[in-house]
Amino acid sequence: MTRRGRDQISPQRKLRIGLSGAIAAALAAPFAQAEPVHTPVTDEMLVGAHKEANNWLMAGRDYSGTRYSPLAKISTKNVKRLVPVWSFSFGVLDAQNTTPLVVDGVMYVTASHGKIFAVEAATGIRITDLPITPEKLLAASKR
Repeated sequence: MTRRGRDQISPQRKLRIGLSGAIAAALAAPFAQAEPVHTPVTDEMLVGAHKEANNWLMAGRDYSGTRYSPLAKISTKNVKRLVPVWSFSFGVLDAQNTTPLVVDGVMYVTASHGKIFAVEAATGIRITDLPITPEKLLAASKR
């Protein structure tokens, strides 16, 4: 029985390494950093926000500031059975006080240091974070 040199790898080991790489690439593909698609919020959507049961488009939910959700899945009978299903870290130690906005299943949450996070509302998976700069705010205000 002879020992192989350090630089020699058996064919079986090569196959295992190749398969491991292929599996890792296949598993990582759905999480690749593609440019996320965000639904633009229009004036019409904001005016009709009270009719959009699945969206929360502004801090008070609608222009009347009702903060009322017409969703019926949560009621006085089942509210005591609610449990957290995910949590999200802002990555900062500062206090956070924000009203999340939801548009087509994407939750937008603001954090300190000019950060906005886009998160899948159903899973809590971060889609992207959107750094806000004074230049971006100025450009958005001129549209």
